[in-house]
Amino acid sequence: MLHQDQTYQSSVSSISSTFQFIDEESGLDHFKIQIYQLRDGIRSQILPDIHGDWMDIGNNITRTSYTQTGLTLHQGALYSTRVGAVNKAGFMAAFETDSVIVDTTPPIIHWLHVGTLASGMEKKVDGFVWQADTSGIKVAWDADDHQSGIVGYRVAVGTKKV
Repeated sequence: MLHQDQTYQSSVSSISSTFQFIDEESGLDHFKIQIYQLRDGIRSQILPDIHGDWMDIGNNITRTSYTQTGLTLHQGALYSTRVGAVNKAGFMAAFETDSVIVDTTPPIIHWLHVGTLASGMEKKVDGFVWQADTSGIKVAWDADDHQSGIVGYRVAVGTKKV
């Protein structure tokens, strides 16, 4: 299996997996998958609908990834994909991916302050903060995301509305 793990995803309708199987004796014949959900402490197979069944995803033996669409995934639930490779002798080897957590909510910004004008107070005009310091801009904020954390911030500075 190739490891390009994702811990979180925002999609509630698809899940993707990457993998690599080799069978040097008889060669690969086709691939199958199962998709599992862990929600409210209960692990269940969501694809195919019947527990223990596998869904055939074709015989493209050079395939190293698969995306299943048309799913109904739930906020905060964990999902994993079990991929099975069947060789030409009919034997299957399977591997289950690490789980991905669905997070559909943005971070919460508690406050944002931009360097103050001469009066010492921020001035908001049409939802924008104006500041008069021509030598630089000072900015501070507080934000958090309890579901998936914050990995970075993007700051935009400009002189025109976008």
